[in-house]
Amino acid sequence: MFYVYAIQSLVNSRVYVGQSENISARLKAHNAGAVLSTRKDRPWKLIKFTGCETRQAARWLEFSLKSSRGKVTMAERLVRSYAPEGAKRRYEPHFVSKLIDCDGEANETDSSLDFARDCGYISDEAHRTLVEKCTEVRRMLGGMMKKPEAFVITE
Repeated sequence: MFYVYAIQSLVNSRVYVGQSENISARLKAHNAGAVLSTRKDRPWKLIKFTGCETRQAARWLEFSLKSSRGKVTMAERLVRSYAPEGAKRRYEPHFVSKLIDCDGEANETDSSLDFARDCGYISDEAHRTLVEKCTEVRRMLGGMMKKPEAFVITE
């Protein structure tokens, strides 16, 4: 298994994306100053990671996350994950807007999964499993969009 990871500097909050077979050893290398591109921003903490079946798939994901679009998407997700829960769901139109954004991301994920399968980055079985999970997420998003009032905080 190969992993794509995101680490964050404890000094200046910079986020770095990389890939490795051994995240623990790689994080130690980053913190020891053995990686030139992260040496000056030590120490680092692991904030996100995901597994890939092949090194080629991990490299493709790392490259896409390091692209301009990937950096924006990752930054948006990190900001949302750090936002206080109450701040996320107080204004219904804003909440619905975010759900629509998420549904758009799910559509993009479907396309990326098809691309990854067609290029041989993931197997047909992995593609099928991931598409099923993505479809379930989209189903849940649709349910939330139909009844946003059930999820909005009204205190």
